[in-house]
Amino acid sequence: MPQTCLVTGATGFIGNHLVKALSEHGFHIKCLVVPKDRTDHLRKLGVELIAGDIQDKGSLAKAVKGVNRVYHLAAHIRPTKAINHFHAQHKLYQNINVAGTRNLADVCLGEGIQRFIYFSSFEAVGLGKEITEQSSCQPVTDYGRSKLEAEKYILGLSRDKNFPALVIRPGIVYGPGNMSILPLFRLAKRKLIITIDHGANLMPFCFIDDLVRGVLMADSHGRDGSIYNISGKACTFREFINTICATLATEPIILNVSHNLIKKVARVKETIEKMSRLSINPFLVHFNKDTVCLMHNDCNIMGDKSKKEFGYVPQVEIREGVYLTVKWYKQQGLL
Repeated sequence: MPQTCLVTGATGFIGNHLVKALSEHGFHIKCLVVPKDRTDHLRKLGVELIAGDIQDKGSLAKAVKGVNRVYHLAAHIRPTKAINHFHAQHKLYQNINVAGTRNLADVCLGEGIQRFIYFSSFEAVGLGKEITEQSSCQPVTDYGRSKLEAEKYILGLSRDKNFPALVIRPGIVYGPGNMSILPLFRLAKRKLIITIDHGANLMPFCFIDDLVRGVLMADSHGRDGSIYNISGKACTFREFINTICATLATEPIILNVSHNLIKKVARVKETIEKMSRLSINPFLVHFNKDTVCLMHNDCNIMGDKSKKEFGYVPQVEIREGVYLTVKWYKQQGLL
């Protein structure tokens, strides 16, 4: 009899690929969805759609009935409005990423769940050239702080109540279906790229197939109460851009700016926001001095632990991953 799993955030980029992989492995899949979610691709996979909300414990209690495994991806990642109330973004991080995760974990207690996998983020740790699972966590963004807070709750349950949970920290995930990184590819096609300090900072890019494979390996062989970094081989932002341009056969104009100048712009923006009591999010990006810090410093998460414990090694190099991503964008008429 196939195991039953619940996936939250299934309509997102990572969730879509994970559900497909779980389906191929013979799982019976339940997906928690809200009315506004587009579910056409999930229906084609024959999954069971469960109406609910991560902020509603009642709907979650119904969703976890009869479930063996839970993959919790649902999260608030970026602004959904160009202009919003000043504190709206922070509240969403707290209500969805923190309280929502607590809600789901709480209703799973006593339900006989065999594995609870929480999808966190490299942003929960912060910055560094060699970040391991043991590195001290000093997140620089509100999003990262919310993911770390949720991590601590999950790991606390694992420690104190033998909750069979583990935490996955992915890198910057890209690949076919990722719409958030599409603007970068479009800029490359239009031959205009903006870099901060020449884009010399290391970034933890991870192709979606590698992430999904690593998650399934952690599910099968990972230890309860553990954190696992799952990413690809780090490269600089400039190397990633150069690979995109080479794939598109373009020679863009590179406009380089100093991070000090960007920080000044960010401070002016934050001053305007405080005075107006509004949050201004150009291109639906939460732009402030914290995100500037993240964008120009090194961030390289090491996967030694996942390699040692269950043999995870990324298989898709940047060149191949970018090629497959560009191919998908073109097939969809997006590039």
